Amino acid sequence: SVGNEIHDTPKPDLAKPILRGLVDICHATDPTRPVTQALFRPNVSGDYQNGLADMLDVIGTNYRDQELLQAWKDKAGRKIVGTEQGHERSTWLACRDNPQHSGQFLWCGIDYLGESRSWPLTVFNGGLLDRAGFIHPVELSGTAEHATVRLILRDFELAGLAAHRALLEKITAELRTVEPRARCVLTFAEQYRNLRYGLERDPRPADFAGEAYRRAGLTPVAKIIRGGTDGSNLTARGLPTPNLFCGMHEIHSPREWVSLQDMAKAVETLLHLAQVWTERSPR
Repeated sequence: SVGNEIHDTPKPDLAKPILRGLVDICHATDPTRPVTQALFRPNVSGDYQNGLADMLDVIGTNYRDQELLQAWKDKAGRKIVGTEQGHERSTWLACRDNPQHSGQFLWCGIDYLGESRSWPLTVFNGGLLDRAGFIHPVELSGTAEHATVRLILRDFELAGLAAHRALLEKITAELRTVEPRARCVLTFAEQYRNLRYGLERDPRPADFAGEAYRRAGLTPVAKIIRGGTDGSNLTARGLPTPNLFCGMHEIHSPREWVSLQDMAKAVETLLHLAQVWTERSPR
């Protein structure tokens, strides 16, 4: 992409030479990749009519799907893509029901650190996927006299778990008020916590694992993940246990697999890890 919502496109005499130069640089650097730009209100600035949009291999437009589709109808050879879209169903349908619409980039797809709207938030929390935790209903059963709902509460932060719990307690209290003849029982069973809290108290397992990776000729990469039940339980019991790789592919699917080479490298890393603990532990 050579730009996002560039506001000088209303001045085509200025914008078009700049765009031509940027497109030429991209083509010279990598001729295999088509070039696009996220146009800003192209109907207002006349980008579809004055030739600027057609300088792009793929015409990108933010949010204005119907205008983008009309631009294709006006000149059917154009290739089009939604370069920044919202989460509304109508936006998805515009892409699904029009094969010429090659795809969409959602804003935003995943919550990200920074640009938080208010304290104590630390992220821009407008994504379809987030780090904000959730309450997930997993089972509903009952008869004419009795009903059971089972839910899972998930959150990276203890404060988030407390908030989810408080919400369920509030809902239960409201149900008791609305229907006092019913008996509403709410119980919680702890499963596991974010193992980060244990590693903050004792970071050696993660630090030593990084050294073991390097001795095995690997570059350690730390990522935020959901899951790791065994490691989280062990950490909660006082044994900090970060999740280390074992080379699996297509994880949690019927086709999950691992190569012999990856298994050998995992074993090599574990041998180095044992050596690092031996070297660095107090005697």
